[in-house]
Amino acid sequence: MDERWIADRIRRDLVSAPVPDPTPARIVEDIPAQIDDRNAFIFAAYRVLLGRDASPVEILRHARLLRFLPFLYTRCQFLERLRNSWEAIAFQTRTRLRHEAEMQARSDALESKWERDHAQLREQIRALQRSITEVSYEIVEDIVERQKSAGVPL
Repeated sequence: MDERWIADRIRRDLVSAPVPDPTPARIVEDIPAQIDDRNAFIFAAYRVLLGRDASPVEILRHARLLRFLPFLYTRCQFLERLRNSWEAIAFQTRTRLRHEAEMQARSDALESKWERDHAQLREQIRALQRSITEVSYEIVEDIVERQKSAGVPL
């Protein structure tokens, strides 16, 4: 069989069964229940677990095993093998490191915003304390002047 013929056959099979866009939050155990078509299932599993598209040869190989050895090579076994492969582990590590870097950047940004906001609030509090002090001095001066004008001894 020619690889182009295999690729065309897989593309033709995939056109009839669109694959939903996988997201990182998607649970791998839900893939078998959601996708009935073998080729689309394999395609989605590669997308979710390895972060890449499966080659036509990979799709054909796994589809044949799933079709002709249904009791020896189940969807769960396929997912388990794929999940434990070095490529999946490397992809998960890269994804985890990327997410950790994003979360650290968000945390740093929030912390610097928090510090700026607190510095701004401290300045506002100081300004309010100064204005309260000035107003209280004015009130005390006003009281003293009223008592002087009323002739009350101090």
